Amino acid sequence: MEEKLQNLTFGKALLIGIAIAGTYWLSMYDDGVVKETQIKTIEAEITEQVKEIESINKAIADAERFQQKMNELGAEMERVLLAMPAQLTGLDLMSIISNEAKSVGAEINRINSSDKPNGQNSASDQSTFYEPVLVEVDIAGTYNQMMLFLSNLTRLDKIITTQRIELKLSPDSSPMSPKINMKANLLAYRYLPKSKEAK
Repeated sequence: MEEKLQNLTFGKALLIGIAIAGTYWLSMYDDGVVKETQIKTIEAEITEQVKEIESINKAIADAERFQQKMNELGAEMERVLLAMPAQLTGLDLMSIISNEAKSVGAEINRINSSDKPNGQNSASDQSTFYEPVLVEVDIAGTYNQMMLFLSNLTRLDKIITTQRIELKLSPDSSPMSPKINMKANLLAYRYLPKSKEAK
């Protein structure tokens, strides 16, 4: 080995050094390009993960807001269903109105029901979620009784509106005890469940 080293000239040593340096350069040397590529790939992955986390957080916040809104709408819907019950019929409305008229002492001359009032939304209108129930009433009583009757209708837990109202002095009225005849079309509303709306 010593002989080989002694026989080694400067030129040979230079060539061997260049060969070793070339081998190192080709196999071992890292100029940072690979690392930079890896760093960029990792940064891109982190960016994607951050976006995904933000998207998930937004979805969670949206879900919480949606749930809160649904809870609020649920309470509103309960009030609507109470004011516009799906099972309300003309007979039910006639019974309600008769009871209110009797409670104020008014006389019922005539009362009848129709589920298809003129000029009102009906179940054939696909854009609506309710349909009206019509009751035609003809009652007689004092002015105070008529006003109390109408006032009591506004205090019910049902939505009842007046489509037409006509007040006239009753034929059997006397100056000492004036009597009023009231003819009116009263409307209540029933909620249309989805299944019926779809039809």
